[in-house]
Amino acid sequence: MTSEGFNRDSSLSHTPNVSTNILYNHKFRKRGRNFSANLNFGLSSTDLDDDLINFTRSYDTSFGGGHVDLTQDQLIDQFNRNHNYGIRMTYSEPIMKDRYLDVTYSHTNNYSSPLDVWNFAPAYYPGPDYVDWLGLSVYGPQYKEEAWADIPSLVDWPYKEMSGIDPNKPIMIAEWGAGEFPRGNKAEWIKQGLELFRSKYPRIKAAVYWHERWQNEEGYYSNLRVNSSVESLQAYREGVANPDWLGELQLRPVQIK
Repeated sequence: MTSEGFNRDSSLSHTPNVSTNILYNHKFRKRGRNFSANLNFGLSSTDLDDDLINFTRSYDTSFGGGHVDLTQDQLIDQFNRNHNYGIRMTYSEPIMKDRYLDVTYSHTNNYSSPLDVWNFAPAYYPGPDYVDWLGLSVYGPQYKEEAWADIPSLVDWPYKEMSGIDPNKPIMIAEWGAGEFPRGNKAEWIKQGLELFRSKYPRIKAAVYWHERWQNEEGYYSNLRVNSSVESLQAYREGVANPDWLGELQLRPVQIK
């Protein structure tokens, strides 16, 4: 039995993204006292039409001829909309010469639309026979106008949802990262992530950092790389040095205790 065939994939996608940022800053009469508030709103959507065609022709050579054609045509229609909003408020009070007390409050929220049962993660789960790992993405700000959020506020709810899908499958942070921007502390964010992934979320068994950098239309760079600063690189090195994170790729079965 011999065979030949081809695959064809044609897709049409539309992914508009809209974001708005409002910054308010107030300086008091007292020198050094300052209050600022940053509000950001965003909307992104994906509309995808995909046509996957697989053709296979099998020849039966044992009896001197004949063939069987098999054509699979898979149509995929995907629509997803994501809303996000955030607020960051900072108050600065001078307490000594060249020393300030900063108080910061930050809140970020993301949710998918339509917000309906059919669009939640469990509805997309094909079953344990087809899945080895469950995965989720964890991102801090990728653009300078986006607010910072700590690891628990980004992971708690998705982790709970993934854990409820299947009680046995390991969970992977399939992508995680944050840009290096003056307003935040990326090194502390990386340190917190590598500590909490292994200590607070016991089913997380792997984490893949997105080491990327790109220039935006406004001219500035979104630098998510672990070496975007000396402090960020040091935080990453110290975090992965923990024995809970394997230092070498294991290409053989590992017995689970």
